[in-house]
Amino acid sequence: MKIRVVLVAVGAALLAYGIIGALTDADADPIGMAVFLLAVLFVHDLLWMPAVSLIARGCKKFARTRGRRGEYRDPSGTSRAGGRRRSDRE
Repeated sequence: MKIRVVLVAVGAALLAYGIIGALTDADADPIGMAVFLLAVLFVHDLLWMPAVSLIARGCKKFARTRGRRGEYRDPSGTSRAGGRRRSDRE
């Protein structure tokens, strides 16, 4: 729990440093920064997160087909190692 508090505090400090630096910089381009932030938002929410979600869903589906000790189970419940249905073994 302590490490989480430290990480949040460090992240908040870095965020504040970046915002203060952007607001006090004489050469800062507010329109350029707004375009950059919108591009980051677009890439993150509309491209990156759906891709990660699809990969996670595929991994979860793959993990469900694996039995104990790594033996493969098809959806009918049979196993390549034993050849019996799951209900017969339990």
